[in-house]
Amino acid sequence: MTAFGRDPGRVVIGAAVGYGYADLKPFVLSLADTGYDGHVCLLVSRAETDTDSIAALQALGVDVESFETWRFMPMCVHLARYIKYFEYLDGHSFERVMLSDTRDVVFQKDPFDIGLPGDLHYFAEDRGVRIGNCRDNSNWVRSALGQAALDAIAAKAISCSGITLGNRRGIMRYLITMLQLAGQADAGSLRIDGIDQGLHNVLVHGGMVDGALLVENARHVNTMGHLPGEAIRVSDRAIAENADGTVSAVLHQYDYDPHQAIHDAVRRRYG
Repeated sequence: MTAFGRDPGRVVIGAAVGYGYADLKPFVLSLADTGYDGHVCLLVSRAETDTDSIAALQALGVDVESFETWRFMPMCVHLARYIKYFEYLDGHSFERVMLSDTRDVVFQKDPFDIGLPGDLHYFAEDRGVRIGNCRDNSNWVRSALGQAALDAIAAKAISCSGITLGNRRGIMRYLITMLQLAGQADAGSLRIDGIDQGLHNVLVHGGMVDGALLVENARHVNTMGHLPGEAIRVSDRAIAENADGTVSAVLHQYDYDPHQAIHDAVRRRYG
């Protein structure tokens, strides 16, 4: 039964290169469970994704977009996806867009019901860890744009590049700015897995896109990689709820330690 594609104005788009349907079931089935009926586009490599997986995604109404050209780009797939996002969105007229990681994302509410102003929404990680005292985030910024760029934002909250939400104007300006930053970065750094996160944080904290808002972790998206275990728990009314009893629309990195109970809950429901 087709679950997606009835609302032509919205799209959730994400890269799923190398993933099969079993990896993507929590993402697509939980999104359908929220009642979301906009478009879903997943970028896949048909050389790495089996035909049964592609057929299962298409049966749900997912637009499966071949993404093989990243192999010829002098950059990791995490960064190359932004070029494909821009290309895909430039050929369509969606009014609202969510750029999303896929394998470690699960939905609890319609992701577009955010209720906050602005053309563009970035999402902070837990503020207990800052860019400057996270080894990976520090290395990404330093490798891409140098020590001075890192020093300028070291005390800032980490914003996760895995999920960004906005209207068409905001998202297209964001993608253009990300690609402009990539053009300024050290060429060798573009091959480092996750380097897009470094560029994203320079963009976010540099205020490079007008009309953008950095949303606190768990207010809409709960990025759980740095989240203490006691800050979120398995719930009877959702997959998981926050310590204050609220339910975030999106859970990201739910398979990170120390969140095994939530990972197990996701797999029981959608595995």
